[in-house]
Amino acid sequence: MDKFDPSRRDSMRKMIIAGGACVALSQVNLWNQPQKVLTAPKVDDKEIKAAGEELALTTPEQDVFAVIKKNLMRSKNVTDEQIGDFSRRIVAASPEGTDFKQVFSGLQNEFHLMEHFIRYIHT
Repeated sequence: MDKFDPSRRDSMRKMIIAGGACVALSQVNLWNQPQKVLTAPKVDDKEIKAAGEELALTTPEQDVFAVIKKNLMRSKNVTDEQIGDFSRRIVAASPEGTDFKQVFSGLQNEFHLMEHFIRYIHT
């Protein structure tokens, strides 16, 4: 390991993530019931928006809230109040006028947001 090239760290990290995803998918029994295994939970955007409005979130805060809530549809351990508090902190720490729908439109950015949210919950 004396000749480790730090410039390749990002590409190596992506390869590890992709490899882990392939291993996880290989453990799922796709071939017998592919639709049942791969269907995502039904997401009701009106329900998510209503939950954000109950917490009195601003529009940018609701955008962040919606991204997190869609990724946590089956979680029973995380409350809407925790998601709302995290959304408020993200918006407060961001430059004014940030378009969060655009920022979190990519899957990789959603992963980063969820990674930070998980760290926030566990602290």
